[in-house]
This record gives sequence, structure tokens and C-alpha cells, in this order.
Amino acid sequence: MSTKINVRSPFYKKYSATNLRYVDLTVYVYSGTKTTDKGTAKYKLRKYPTGTNNYVIFQLSEIIRDYIKPESTTPLNDNINYVKWVQVEDETVPNFVPDSSDITGFAVAQNGTITFPTSASGNQVINSINFVDVDNPSTGTSLPSYNANDGTDPIPRTARVNIKIPSGFFGSLDQNALVIVTTDQPPS
Repeated sequence: MSTKINVRSPFYKKYSATNLRYVDLTVYVYSGTKTTDKGTAKYKLRKYPTGTNNYVIFQLSEIIRDYIKPESTTPLNDNINYVKWVQVEDETVPNFVPDSSDITGFAVAQNGTITFPTSASGNQVINSINFVDVDNPSTGTSLPSYNANDGTDPIPRTARVNIKIPSGFFGSLDQNALVIVTTDQPPS
């Protein structure tokens, strides 16, 4: 699809996504054959949403105007510089928000044995689990555990579950998203 851009009038392009982190644009302005002569990028732009917005707006006519130099030789059909092509390549990058309801199964028995949390759907990959205030950390040959609850009240227990950020989201190469899960260790 081709759109005519009048560079003396504003030309806006809006990008939106749930949990938008930023949008990258690569802008090409060129003469010649539309599909083969784009050459090197004239601009590489990155824009972040403001406030709680899940969108960004680029105003492109001003930056495109920098590369428009009118030439009016006749006949126009022979003037390769009379028509300028603009190609915009975009990448919308959202933040990953893990589905905390998908992380299930975390439990601590009265004797302190921990049942590890899992991804119920299998759609989220758990990279690591850190048990908060664990009494008996794992040693390589034993699993972590809490001391037995010999009292009369339940003890709240917490685990920090690190979910691998999937590709296509900000931080997907080397970061985790955190899900906090809690359970009560029952008394004896």
C-alpha cells in the first residue's frame, strides 16, 4: 500500500501495544525504483510512551522534508528525482508481564517439605526459584526445606519465581520477570 506524504503538512504515524516499552523506526527516503533502491537508512528513531500511555506518535513529514530537493526538469517521466519514496520499518517492543495465575503448586507441608511451584500451562519457563527465609537451603544433594511448624498458627511462606522473558519482549535476551507466590505452612 502506498500513501502520499505532503511534507509541508503534518504526517503522523501512531503505534500502540499492550505494555508498550518503546517503538523503533528506521526511515528510508530515496529516489528510483520503489522496491529495490532504498539504500541506507536516513534515520533510526526510538520513542517511549509517556505516562501511562500504551502508544507513541511519530511526526514524520519534518524529517522527510530534509531529503526532498525539488527538481523540475521536463519531461517529468524522465526525472528520476521527481518522486521520492519513503519506507518506514518499525519494531514495537512491549514489556513482558508474567501471568502470576499460571504459577501454581507452591506448598509447604507441616514438616517443612517444599512443593516447588510450576507453570500450570507450560507457557512460562521458570529459570529459578528463591525461597524467602528458607531454614535449610539446598546443598546440591538435598532440596531446600523449612523447619517443621510445631506452633498453633500457620506460617506464611514466600517464593520468588524468576520467569524467562520470551523473545519479542524487552529484556528477552538476558532478563527474568519476577512472580511472587505465597502459601501457608500449616501447624501441627
